[in-house]
Amino acid sequence: MKALLKQINTWAAQNKPMVLARVIQTWGSSPRPVGSSMLISGDLDMAGSVSGGCVEGAVLKEAKSIMGASRGKRLFYGVSDDDAWAVGLSCGGKIQVYLQPWFTAVDTPEKKVALKLQQLLADNKTCVLVTLLSDEDDKN
Repeated sequence: MKALLKQINTWAAQNKPMVLARVIQTWGSSPRPVGSSMLISGDLDMAGSVSGGCVEGAVLKEAKSIMGASRGKRLFYGVSDDDAWAVGLSCGGKIQVYLQPWFTAVDTPEKKVALKLQQLLADNKTCVLVTLLSDEDDKN
């Protein structure tokens, strides 16, 4: 997460919108563990990984669709889905990824959180990034 926080702050300094993608649940054999994260900029640059390459392209497409939105979006990938084979998730497992838009204008809550997390990590302090999810997120 340290590298992603640095990237968040770099892109924030350039006023780039971004989406943070995080693996929030896995079943069976999955390419990456829960907590794996990827950052996508408004220019569609990426940092990090949610699947080791299996579904990054599909996640990128979905991230583009919510860039600048006010709500996040849950994505599900598994071998039983036609999309899973199309995007390369053939490991036999399933993953759930949450996309969270990050706004980088001056003094937004997201920017303040990113700066605070980066400072805590720089000071070798333990910290946790928590995102509350609701059923409303599934309606997007």
